[in-house]
Amino acid sequence: MNMKTKQFYFGMLMAVIAMTFAACSSDDVAQNEQGMALQFSGSYDALVAPQDIDPWGYKLLEDSLDGTLSKVSKFMLDDEAKTRAPQDNTWANMSDRNLSVMASGKVYKYSVAANGAITSSTPYYFATTSDVSVSAWYPYSASLGSFSVQANQSTAANYEKSCLLYATQTVNHSGSSNSLIFSHKTAKLIITCNFTGSKYVVNSTINSLKIDGAKITGTVSNGSITGASGSATQITAFCSRASSTSNDVTTATFECSIIPQTATLTLSIDDGGVRYRGTIPSRAYVANTIYTATVNMDATPKAIDLGLSVKWADRNIGARNRADYGEYYQWGATTEYANINQCWSATEKITVASGHDIARIKWGGKWRMPTKEEMYELWSAVSRSYPNNYSRRGMLLTRAGYSEGIFIPFAGKYYFNRGGNEILYSTSSAFLWSTSFDDDSIARNWHLWEDGHRIDDVPKRDGASVRAVCD
Repeated sequence: MNMKTKQFYFGMLMAVIAMTFAACSSDDVAQNEQGMALQFSGSYDALVAPQDIDPWGYKLLEDSLDGTLSKVSKFMLDDEAKTRAPQDNTWANMSDRNLSVMASGKVYKYSVAANGAITSSTPYYFATTSDVSVSAWYPYSASLGSFSVQANQSTAANYEKSCLLYATQTVNHSGSSNSLIFSHKTAKLIITCNFTGSKYVVNSTINSLKIDGAKITGTVSNGSITGASGSATQITAFCSRASSTSNDVTTATFECSIIPQTATLTLSIDDGGVRYRGTIPSRAYVANTIYTATVNMDATPKAIDLGLSVKWADRNIGARNRADYGEYYQWGATTEYANINQCWSATEKITVASGHDIARIKWGGKWRMPTKEEMYELWSAVSRSYPNNYSRRGMLLTRAGYSEGIFIPFAGKYYFNRGGNEILYSTSSAFLWSTSFDDDSIARNWHLWEDGHRIDDVPKRDGASVRAVCD
């Protein structure tokens, strides 16, 4: 697809489409036994700036630990962006070029060329020399009592036909280039997703964005959508810029059309298996307007201070966010669990100097694996709760007088001696490696479940989570 570098503004957008109905006569106006054929031409109107998605910025869902959101004041598409007509005011590269023209109470089907010229095998012909009121809309339909955007707008074809264009004009039979001015009757949402800290995870690809809370059908009267109807339906957005990574930041852009309405929207973003969620507070979405925002996600680990001898990481090694399970490791292994014996069989504690501390290897800085004594210290100092509404089941550890807590997802573990290919006890237990060992095959592992914990003797070959600490 050829891309055009263009600043894409959509607020109060008026797309003027050149329309030509093929025919000919001695007066340069087509004529047959039915009368004269109507012709159209035109050009694009000026574009104006978009609106920020809301003046308050985003806020996290109150029950969510997975993602942080912020707003952006301006959005621009560049050479790498995919654009789809009529969403970007060009008919080029369209998969469906049919639209409707109504004249004298009858709807005619036309096809539009890449340059905007419109033809039909059965065009409207003037029956008299009187002026005629003409209305037109895209996409084609035999009538326009209602309009629905597509629930799945991830494909180019569905995204195109989710944009309602409408025009009306009084035309005369003697004019060779009457014009129709189309305006967008749907609203448009553009969300740029940024994932920072991709070096801390194996895969930071941003795969999809889904939007909940919007109704997808609207009543149409005189070419305008006068109200949304039906129940809210999840919308899957179109990816206009595929996921790419530069300077440790992965970026992707998603777009969708929505019916004008007042709604509270929830965004769900899949970045390779982990879902980030955030809410856009209730606001009105107006026709002919684009709403832009940026969602910032960050896999960079954060040290949580609970007033103990060490600070604890807010996520597991390899986790994209606090609720993600992260990666699994055998004790002392320097690569992720792969159902082969890669554990460290030495009869000594893991230290940074040993070269087997996966926290220091993966994260660097002052991060390291915890001792069993530091695990006991944490358990003795905190209160525990078990949230029901996070994207992953787990245990939330908090301490009076400290604003932040530590969420430990119940990630389960791999049992090497039970086949080793399946994670067991996920959603019910967490298993975290300590630096301590018993012998060449057994090490100490912190087992946590609802209302309980213990430090277990566990085979070093099992695959478990690692929660780092720093001094």
